[in-house]
Amino acid sequence: MKVKILHICTGLAWRGGDAGMLSVVDLLRDQDNQYHHVFCPKNSAVEQKCIDRNIAYTSVKRGRKFSISYIKNIINTAKRLKVTAIHVHDSNALTMALWVMRSLKNVQLVYTRKRNNRIGTGFLKKIKYNSRHIDHILCLSNAVKAVLLPVVRDHSKIQVIYDGIDVDKYNTATDVDHVRKILNLPSEVKIVGNLAGLVPQKDIHTFIKAVKEFKGLSDMPVKFVIAGDGPMRDELVAFAKALNVENEIEFLGFRKDVPELLKGFDVFMLSSKTEGLPLVVMESFAAGTPVVSTDAGGTREAVKNGVNGFIVPVDDAQQLAEKTLKVLQDEVLAAQFSQKSAQLVHEKFTLDVMKENYKNFYNSLAG
Repeated sequence: MKVKILHICTGLAWRGGDAGMLSVVDLLRDQDNQYHHVFCPKNSAVEQKCIDRNIAYTSVKRGRKFSISYIKNIINTAKRLKVTAIHVHDSNALTMALWVMRSLKNVQLVYTRKRNNRIGTGFLKKIKYNSRHIDHILCLSNAVKAVLLPVVRDHSKIQVIYDGIDVDKYNTATDVDHVRKILNLPSEVKIVGNLAGLVPQKDIHTFIKAVKEFKGLSDMPVKFVIAGDGPMRDELVAFAKALNVENEIEFLGFRKDVPELLKGFDVFMLSSKTEGLPLVVMESFAAGTPVVSTDAGGTREAVKNGVNGFIVPVDDAQQLAEKTLKVLQDEVLAAQFSQKSAQLVHEKFTLDVMKENYKNFYNSLAG
């Protein structure tokens, strides 16, 4: 019996959760007993990615955040494909899917939770996450699972499946001077970088404050780099200027050369407030770049403090700066972090491991 999965997302912009969803679909397209189909908003980034990768999809106009027409089109598509399960990949999609399920019989509902931001304990939230229509909740880390445990009564519905990365894509990058060449910097200048959407959860304000703290600790020549774009760009540029560190920071905007950027960083410094388990940490591991990170979400499940990187409290710019300086000053420590991180990413966070876990999960839905 072929397992047919309809994957639903509702966002227009490209986000990490969408990348994870399409990675799963890509990985499992060779499974003869599985069929995966993506349902997404028309003119969304996901639609374009489906076109580029030749992934089966249906797109319709979303309209409002809660769109009746979107719900009706999901129902029609699910019936047309005779799906085994609907797998939703964002909270808004879950809200609409709960209405969809009222019109479908013998279809399971799977929800992937990606971030560890707190879920409200109000009456409506409890109803939503304890709906009888939800059969399975997948979490990207144990930190995400921990957020759900106080809310979801039936803990047997919840399980953790880690995302994986294409390790070869990142460990084959070789140019450690890639960023210095882009910025026309001499070889003695160290590069500390971050790759992130410029959105609140990434807390780039703390990254910028850490730059200020770092300059007070050392006169080592360092350039701080932020690669990524988003609605907060102008605000963050102004904040860097207000702290008088605008000349220490380069905003590179959206980039496609991620493996080369990571290889060109001497330290990857993550400043997030909330995360599921950020893939960019594993990508840094694969590139051989030491990581200093805030204790956001499941990051601690990959970065073992003092073993293969440093973990500091969320919103602690001082410690971010201190630990980053420590790595830059100690080549032996940096090499240890790189070696231990490479070992971990090969053991737990490869695409092969991720593929096997999802293959087994979806096969289990056939009953």
